[in-house]
Amino acid sequence: MTDAASPVCAQCGLPVRVRGPVHPPVFCCYGCALVHDLFAQGKPDSAPPSWWMSRLGLSLFLAMNVMMISMVLYTPQLFPDTDGPLATRVWELLRYAALLFSTPVMLLLGLPILYNAARAGLRGHFGLDALIALGCFAAFALSVHATLTGGHVYYETAVMVLVLVTLGRYLEARAKTSSTEALEKLLRHDPQLTVGQTIRILPGAMFPADGVVVSGTGTVNESMLTGESTPVTKQPGDGVYAGTTNYDGSFDVRITATGAERRIARIARLLEEVRRQKAPSEQFADRLARVLMPVTVLTGVVAGVATGWQAMLAVWLIACPCALGIATPLAIWNAIARAARAGIFIRNGAVLEKLATVRTLFFDKTGTLTEGLPALERIETNEDENTVLQRVASIELRSEHPLARALVVEAQRRGLTLTPPKQVEIVPGRGIRADGWTVGSAEFVGTSGPGVFAARNGTVCARFFFREQLRPDWSAVWPQLQPYRVEVLTGDDRAAAERLGLPVPVHANLSPEQKVQHIEAAAATGTVAMVGDGLNDAPAIARACIGIALATGTDVTRETADVTFADNQLTKLPWLLALARQTRRVIRQNLFWACLYNVTLIPVAALGWLNPILAALAMVLSSALVVTNAQRLRSWNPTAASPRAVVAQAGD
Repeated sequence: MTDAASPVCAQCGLPVRVRGPVHPPVFCCYGCALVHDLFAQGKPDSAPPSWWMSRLGLSLFLAMNVMMISMVLYTPQLFPDTDGPLATRVWELLRYAALLFSTPVMLLLGLPILYNAARAGLRGHFGLDALIALGCFAAFALSVHATLTGGHVYYETAVMVLVLVTLGRYLEARAKTSSTEALEKLLRHDPQLTVGQTIRILPGAMFPADGVVVSGTGTVNESMLTGESTPVTKQPGDGVYAGTTNYDGSFDVRITATGAERRIARIARLLEEVRRQKAPSEQFADRLARVLMPVTVLTGVVAGVATGWQAMLAVWLIACPCALGIATPLAIWNAIARAARAGIFIRNGAVLEKLATVRTLFFDKTGTLTEGLPALERIETNEDENTVLQRVASIELRSEHPLARALVVEAQRRGLTLTPPKQVEIVPGRGIRADGWTVGSAEFVGTSGPGVFAARNGTVCARFFFREQLRPDWSAVWPQLQPYRVEVLTGDDRAAAERLGLPVPVHANLSPEQKVQHIEAAAATGTVAMVGDGLNDAPAIARACIGIALATGTDVTRETADVTFADNQLTKLPWLLALARQTRRVIRQNLFWACLYNVTLIPVAALGWLNPILAALAMVLSSALVVTNAQRLRSWNPTAASPRAVVAQAGD
């Protein structure tokens, strides 16, 4: 966990190690400093200014000329009379020409890196930029000395490293910036409400913020708060909450807490935490780089004394841990960006890595596994069932109450023709009257007992019983979750839960404290995830190793969760778990390649078997491989969704 007070990179937001006072802006590397200068406010969708492209283009042109001159200088045996006075003069002129072409490159591309390295050094941090600057300017200085006194020159090493590293760093930093583009777009479009503002909530709408009912009466679905599926009647003076749904009333609500504002602040904090926090494998890479740098610098000095300056330069170039430094963060950022485009917001990289190790999943019932809307279970009547249902459902076409909708859905399923009455009287929270029929609560109809009653001309003729129904996508999700231990925690009664016929253990009548106890017991045996949407789920979500909240969840639940879905599609859960496992796989591949590259080539360079320019090219190619591998996550999709494929993935 990074101290919030520690300085962070002005471009990518990653923490920057400092010592002493800091004068912003601070950058973690030259690539971030470059992108920050090139793009307005760090936006990757704006084009680089023409002056920078001209500078890079000129440097590339000059560097290629230096390379051509160097090829001639390195192969004098291909030309006749190499020892004659004319040839000697030509070689001297070529060395001066290489100096002439190299100097602008050192000024255009070398000085910015040297400046950034020096600024970091003043803060007590000698990292990658310092090694690059050391290697390039040492090669340039030795070449200038050789030009004046005679000997081998290495101008091509200095300039090509600067060109390749500048371009590579630019691409790396741009990739880090664009990885958060999907998250940043979410902050640009969000409605704003202010405390004290009065808004009208129509039937069927969701309350956008917490507030108090000023006028109006109706029923509200608060299952995400209480875990109970039964709607609650609201009257003036009652509180309403963000995320709850207005069924049949028309309310004037005075805003007491701006849920939209908190939502924006929450997403902004998620984005900032994604930028600042480092995952375990990334911390491992940082520790490895801190050990690798002084060792390779010393190795380079020893190689230089024993073998020559060329070996020292090659060692220092190989030592640049570009690939190691970006192996984990790029994979995590690309995976988080991919999840954001799918409507899944992950708090930080550590959460993503823990998701790959989940073995136990707990679900809330109401609003998470169920639709939150009831379905007609049975009808008690002494008359023809379809005739009564047809008439009652026709009347309920005028109502937005969830039980009314359940009656209409069942009538339509049976193929009954519905004709809405011309005039109705709706009493929000109680029932409806039309054409001599009264449909509603027992008190409204004039009787007693559970269920919804229908009376014709004052005589009760039917009673309707309802039940919850599972989400339609649960049948597709459940086979993909069979490799995991899956259980349900609900505050609802056991009978309601058992009627759903869930193929997993169900723990009913639980208080929030009891849900936490179940989570703690399971967490002792492995990584546990809790999926919920209600306020009563928030403590369990907070206690679980990974807390996952659905879009209908309360502000507290979403604030507590490590992962938030922008919608309520349960099919995204297996997709998310597969993405986490794929990200872990990519991270391991990147770290393996980065370590193999450094461990293999540093000894080769130390023995003098690796030319500095080849070392520079190998360094850039290594980084390009890591970047390309990580970029695959931005367009990742599972290749197979069968239970067998999921089992195989869960076991890797």
